[in-house]
Formats: sequence, structure tokens, C-alpha cells
Amino acid sequence: MMIAKFAARRFRIRYERVLIYLCVALLIVVVLFPMVWVLSSSFKGFREIYRYASNLIPKEPTLDNYRFLFFKLPNFPRQLLNSFIVTIGSVLLTVVMALTTGYGFARIDFRGRDALFYAVIVSMFIPRSGGLMAQYELMDFLGLRNSLIGLILAFGAGLP
Repeated sequence: MMIAKFAARRFRIRYERVLIYLCVALLIVVVLFPMVWVLSSSFKGFREIYRYASNLIPKEPTLDNYRFLFFKLPNFPRQLLNSFIVTIGSVLLTVVMALTTGYGFARIDFRGRDALFYAVIVSMFIPRSGGLMAQYELMDFLGLRNSLIGLILAFGAGLP
């Protein structure tokens, strides 16, 4: 009798695990499908992209889109590099600020800690566009408008 209960429980655990894996696999397909579609569409011609019943695999693969991107748009490599620099810089700044702030709230006991913590949490509910004009004026005052450092500070330090 005890063995039957153990076998039933073990089957139920396997059944639940299979169900979880199926849900995760479905979620992965839903998330990755648009990326696969965009990559596939990059090898399609203009007419094939805008066809009503388009296929995932291009019928006539072409590199025209990539030729246009790299040879007809001369600023693209520089724009790609700028995007890379701003992304890496703002991610690093955000991580450093989040680490130090989290450590301060978790380990250091100071007066007003809870009020400051709640202020940070409440500021997360304010839309980014709420302080956009003030941020623009601050960047203009500091001379950081139209610069990569200004963008890194705006994206990295502009969020709670």
C-alpha cells in the first residue's frame, strides 16, 4: 500500500513537472517567434515582405536589405557603436547605483531610512515623461545635451 502511494505521488510530481516544462516551452516559442520572424524577414525582398500571406522562410533569399543598411546608410556603423556605448554605460551605471543603494538600505541603519526607501518606491510609479522637461533643462545647464555622457546619465541615473 505504501509503495502504491509513493508511485502515485511520484507520477503526480512527474506530471506536474512535464506540465511546467510544456508551459515554459510555449512561453519560449511565443517570445522567440517575433525575433525569428524579423531575422527571416531581413532576407526577404520588398514585395515578399509586404505580401499578404507571407512565409517564415523566404522563397528568394536576398542580401539587399543588408547592402542597403551598410552601404547606403553611411552613418549606421557609428550609430550602432553609439547605441552600444550608451547601453553598456547606462547598464553599468544602473547596476552600480542599485547595488550601493540596496546595500545602504539593507545594512546601514540611519534616521529616515524607511521614509527615503518609500520615496524611492513611490518615485518608480511616476512615468518617465513626468520629469522629462526638468531632465532636459538640467542636461542643457550642465552642457551635456547632444552627448553620449548625457544619454548615459539620463538612462542610467534617471530611473529610481
